Amino acid sequence: MRIQEGRFEVRRGTVGIDRERKVRNRMHQITCILNSVISFLNANSGAILAITTLVYAIITGRMLYETKRMRESQTEPHVFINVQPVERVRFIKNIVIQNIGPGPAYDLKFKIEPDIVLRTGHNLSEINMMKLGHKYLAPNQRLECLVPHSIEEAKKKEKTLYAMTVTYRNKGKKHYEETFVLDFTEYSGMLYTDADPYKGIIEKLDAIHRDINKVIAGGVTSKIRVVAYTKDEHDEELRKYLEDEDVIPPLREPRDK
Repeated sequence: MRIQEGRFEVRRGTVGIDRERKVRNRMHQITCILNSVISFLNANSGAILAITTLVYAIITGRMLYETKRMRESQTEPHVFINVQPVERVRFIKNIVIQNIGPGPAYDLKFKIEPDIVLRTGHNLSEINMMKLGHKYLAPNQRLECLVPHSIEEAKKKEKTLYAMTVTYRNKGKKHYEETFVLDFTEYSGMLYTDADPYKGIIEKLDAIHRDINKVIAGGVTSKIRVVAYTKDEHDEELRKYLEDEDVIPPLREPRDK
């Protein structure tokens, strides 16, 4: 047992010495690597400084470009054209031209292919907005044009698509051009209601108006009477009251002329 214990102690000591040697070798390798890196940096400090400066310049230029793009986006117009249904009118559509961008749009020009018939003998291309254009469209401002759409046109198997092109510019003279496809059959088959949502409100307001007129006019059944005075009548009545009561009216400060 003693011999085995002695062998065990010898082996344990050998293992500790090997581990210590490995740690020393690893530390020596790390020290050599650090020395090599420091020597390289000292020998090539000029090149490293130039590379660092170049990288910094590229990052700065990119940041300036992004800042410029952000400022442009805050003042950039965006004109959008689409077809919308008219409330409670089934076969009339509304061409809506709206600036949904944060900046105003200038010198708007429009072109439509094929032309749209508004009524007999009058086409969309003949109105002033299409012929002369529009000078200014503020943010969220919209232009509207009603277009009839008959039942026969809605039932056609081959639908007609209209291409409407708009060109405009921003305040910085940057020009934009975009084409929108208008389809008047998009809302075909949808259900509509002819009921007026404001009808009940109007009826209630009429009833309140009639009740107020009855109170003002008075009558046998009215328990409230309203006496209306003009300013001159009020001043005259106050003067008579003060004379009867022998009360000296308070002095009034003169008004500025």
